[in-house]
Amino acid sequence: MAAGATVGLGSDATTHRHALAGSKAPWMKLLFFLKSEGNATDLRRWLIEKVGRALAADRRVSRFVVGRVQARTLVPHDPPSQRQTDAPSLDVTVEIEGLEFDYGPLIGDLASRTTAVHAFRVTPTVVWDREVRSAGEKPGTTYFALLRFHEDLPDSAARRSWAVHGELARHVHVGCTCYVQNWVDERLAGAGPRVQGVPQLTFPTEADLMGGSSPLRSAARMSCATAATSSRAGRGCMSQRWW
Repeated sequence: MAAGATVGLGSDATTHRHALAGSKAPWMKLLFFLKSEGNATDLRRWLIEKVGRALAADRRVSRFVVGRVQARTLVPHDPPSQRQTDAPSLDVTVEIEGLEFDYGPLIGDLASRTTAVHAFRVTPTVVWDREVRSAGEKPGTTYFALLRFHEDLPDSAARRSWAVHGELARHVHVGCTCYVQNWVDERLAGAGPRVQGVPQLTFPTEADLMGGSSPLRSAARMSCATAATSSRAGRGCMSQRWW
């Protein structure tokens, strides 16, 4: 079973987030997908012990999640034509959310400790959230995909199309406890195909990711295949796994 480590998110996280949300400073969310130079465990330890503690002391940050990437797998929800098995080999994921701060030095530190850094600043839309959050090691699997929409779709139309998928996903990902649609505002680091969105779906167990049932699931799955995207720039279960 895959597992992620949540750092700097204690029992008062919800209260703290609400307090931050009342600030006039810009709110931001950052997503990092990393390849370590050698030992991914050492990279995660540095992130948790050094970066996590520094961010925990910074009251502008409400959420900091470090995850490990495990073996590649195919997810049965996707049509065969959209399944991808040659995604980049990545080790670690990082999620940071809170009031805006200077993240340039962090990206520089990550670049010096990794062989690949893919970083995105995103605007999250929470479709549903039934997670119970606490600090410390957290079991579960989080599914990410890097989306590229039809080239002839303006951003406004692409976002409307993705919103339709959010409703259909309730019948497909029936074991999902949290679904967030992260619209990419800016690519901060890393080369690769254009990425416009990063869906983020959290499951309590790998069985919940791989299974689940619903009488509408087959029809919804077919609709999901055509509702939002023409291709994937990459896909994976990061923060816990990548494929």
